[in-house]
Amino acid sequence: MDAETVNEVTKTSTDKRPRSAYALFVRENAAKFTEAHPGLSIGERSKLTAAEWKKVSPEEKASLEARVVLDTPKVPTKLPRSTYQLWLKQSGPAILKEIGGTYSNVGQRSKVLAAEWKKVSEEEHSRLKAELEKLRPEREKPVKSKRASGPYTIYVQENFSSHVQNGIEPKNVMKELGAAWRKLSDDEKAEYKTKAAQAA
Repeated sequence: MDAETVNEVTKTSTDKRPRSAYALFVRENAAKFTEAHPGLSIGERSKLTAAEWKKVSPEEKASLEARVVLDTPKVPTKLPRSTYQLWLKQSGPAILKEIGGTYSNVGQRSKVLAAEWKKVSEEEHSRLKAELEKLRPEREKPVKSKRASGPYTIYVQENFSSHVQNGIEPKNVMKELGAAWRKLSDDEKAEYKTKAAQAA
């Protein structure tokens, strides 16, 4: 599997990134196993999946492992920041597939990848540097801030500690604040709406 295929698979995935090759195998085959064995319980289906996993070749397991290890992040701040990171995303999966299951842990695989990086030609370094420069505007885009706080959130932030200091147990503070918010007049709530608009 080449780097473009790995990137494409990870870009189209909307689920949380799998943490292991087995988890990726389960996710990719869940529908197939469910369709083939509709009457099985989750536990029985898990046993079946585990049995199928044992039949997977070492090469395919290495390919799945490469996809997990070098999964492309979806967040712009996680774009490659160095030529090594870019090279790793582009060439790492093929190298890990090539070495197969020879190296069982991340540390060993990282050493192999670092050794391969030292063999990269000057021309390849130049190409990677140019490609990294093209990514710079994307990397430097400001990260979207959290959603602006609404009027009620601002009200809670301003009044939470005073309720706790008045002897109300922390677990009951939110109930008290909610009740107090509902009793505020529209004019009183307008003050917090204005603060929310200014904060946005």
